[in-house]
Amino acid sequence: MKYGYVVNDGSNTDIYYHSGNSVIKRSITGDTRGRAECILSDVRSRFSVSVMRGERVIVYRTSAGDVMLAAGGTNRLIQHGSGRGDIYLSAITGDERMRLIYVNNGSLVTQSTDAAGGSDAVRLDEVSGNEPYRLVPVAKGCYLLMYNRCGSEKLFGMREVTASAVGGFKGIYTTAFDIGDCSACADDNAIHIVFTSASRFAVRVMYVKRTSEGFGRPVNLWEGSRCGNVCTAVCGGEVYVWWESGSVIFESRSDNGGESFGRFVRRSKAAGLFKAMYIGMENRGIGEVLLGENGDIYAPECVKEQMSEGVRTSLPHEESGINETVRELREELAKKQEEIERLTHTLRSHNSESGKRESELRSRNRELRAELERIKNAGEKGEENTAEG
Repeated sequence: MKYGYVVNDGSNTDIYYHSGNSVIKRSITGDTRGRAECILSDVRSRFSVSVMRGERVIVYRTSAGDVMLAAGGTNRLIQHGSGRGDIYLSAITGDERMRLIYVNNGSLVTQSTDAAGGSDAVRLDEVSGNEPYRLVPVAKGCYLLMYNRCGSEKLFGMREVTASAVGGFKGIYTTAFDIGDCSACADDNAIHIVFTSASRFAVRVMYVKRTSEGFGRPVNLWEGSRCGNVCTAVCGGEVYVWWESGSVIFESRSDNGGESFGRFVRRSKAAGLFKAMYIGMENRGIGEVLLGENGDIYAPECVKEQMSEGVRTSLPHEESGINETVRELREELAKKQEEIERLTHTLRSHNSESGKRESELRSRNRELRAELERIKNAGEKGEENTAEG
């Protein structure tokens, strides 16, 4: 299954996807789609894009199975591999560390590397299915690793993963049916998870909300004969879920943070679309969207607007940003001036009060001196009268 990436670094938006045996890059500026550019060849279909210290990093396997890292215009070998199978491969990058996640002989494996070298590979679980796992960003540097754990019963669950750590497994949904595609996103209050559950006769789109109190009750949003490419996002407190069935996009929306959903609606045709991970400045609210090779992005309109926030597209926009900065500085200067005037007024009031108090004390001092002089004179006059008598 084809998979892509949409990367918004605050200045540019670029899409990456696999075509033939190559990685294709196309830049997006407003409604303009740049020319498709082949940036890597001899690449297996599952590759990974991330951002490390502000630089785009692509980790991929060659046809020989070697794991390569492409960044800054150079390629380097990370580890040798075998040429057997099309093994899933994902990478999470931090400031100084990178974590690889892949499937090897039915096992979900992770391996962390840093400047000093790599660590031993760690087996996490036995996995199954055509899509053995899904890795989706839910916050800056934090991903959900979702998969089906093999066992006596089918258990769909997740781990929270960063470049430096892997969390424990948390079960989401136990079923006798097959769990297919899944996706997730997060806001300040919850993690929103969607997945498909397929029986012999129907496919269901399910939604689960996870808060600090745990997982909520799974909600059935739709049921049909075919379904895939499920996505979810949060925009303005509303939760959106959309998916593809029979080359048609369906959408369901919750206006109360995922507590309940309205009836699904048909949105548009969906020929040739595939899922793409969204990598933004913070990754709050958006995990994945649908993408076409021509650069078109499908998501609800408010989600698309949220994706483009912070992208400078033209000089007028930049001038607008400068004007906004000037306005903010002027507001800050006005606040500082008000504070100075308030402090000056307070100081003057204190000075005036001090002056008044000083004047009263001086006046009282003069009165006391006069009284003392009067008492002294009266005493001297009394002594003279006593001497004469």
